[in-house]
Amino acid sequence: MKSDTLNGFFNLRREIKDYFGYKDDWEMLPIDDERDMNWMLVEGKTPFVIYSEKPITPETMFEDGCCFGPVCGFLTTHRTAYRCEDLVAIPVDTQNDGNKFLMIFTTSKEVPVSEHAALRRKLDLAPRRTP
Repeated sequence: MKSDTLNGFFNLRREIKDYFGYKDDWEMLPIDDERDMNWMLVEGKTPFVIYSEKPITPETMFEDGCCFGPVCGFLTTHRTAYRCEDLVAIPVDTQNDGNKFLMIFTTSKEVPVSEHAALRRKLDLAPRRTP
């Protein structure tokens, strides 16, 4: 493999993270393309993300394919999401085999928590689960 190819890869990864203003701390997260997913960021003491190919509703939230993951790095950065124009980067711990990613979502597929009071009530009562 040519050194130019590796340089291009590392430069592009750095440019993507710089675009969002995301800085790796002690752990370098790989970038994960989740732009096709519907998603919801649930803020709070322990913020987490719900993401799914299906629409996120109180009825579909606990079906197969709907994933939950806490925002990681929140305690050191005090940020849950890195928003830029039509994209959002969120560092997510999938709680599956130690996998953590900087997930990239589109703002057009965001499901606002405030518009779904029934969903929020169900989330407050439900145990967290991951894929």
